[in-house]
Amino acid sequence: EDSNTVKSAFEPYCIAFSEFYRTAIKKIKQYNEMKAIKVFIDEKEQYKMLNLIEKFNSHEDIAATGTGRTDFVVAASGECAMAYVRAVLAGKLDDCTIETIK
Repeated sequence: EDSNTVKSAFEPYCIAFSEFYRTAIKKIKQYNEMKAIKVFIDEKEQYKMLNLIEKFNSHEDIAATGTGRTDFVVAASGECAMAYVRAVLAGKLDDCTIETIK
């Protein structure tokens, strides 16, 4: 009976920890899921492409590479990093088309 008393005393804590654990794992998976986009820019803004690629590659959770004269691919380690990429693109480019790859 003593072991049942101990179990029932700790049960609310076990349930709370279990819920916390599930939530934490979900968030970790969400932030570690790779995202990728392809960016198409106007020829008049082509001169900005190299600087953008270098800027993105300076972050450890982002990788970028040119795929053509006016397009490049950016991969990011999760939603936060990709939100940063999209914010930089919106601030630096007058007009671009973004295609979601993953």
